[in-house]
Amino acid sequence: MSVFKVDKKAFINFYHIALSNDMLVLLQGILCFMATLRLLNVLGYSKSIETVVRVFKKAASQLIWFALFFTTCFTIYCILGWLLFGANLEHYKDIYSSLQTMFLSMIGKNRFTEMDNTSP
Repeated sequence: MSVFKVDKKAFINFYHIALSNDMLVLLQGILCFMATLRLLNVLGYSKSIETVVRVFKKAASQLIWFALFFTTCFTIYCILGWLLFGANLEHYKDIYSSLQTMFLSMIGKNRFTEMDNTSP
């Protein structure tokens, strides 16, 4: 901020602050999910909640291996997108942006026309 106080038109990069904020939001989401599972475990006296908890306990190892496999495949896919489109498209400028763009593509908000125009 001292640079801004000296020169009001100077560019100050706040990317590292935005990245820290994204990591904090991700950590809070994970902690909220873990707290929800813990709360479901405490409320295990209900038959339906007890059934859900039992299913997750029995499938925990398979879910962990699936998550590991999915994360590996998704990361490799994002790195491929970064290598193919990173030089030309803003949404693929680094690995983190590529991960965000690919995740948005998975939920239906893709930018196919930009990719097609860049690399048909």
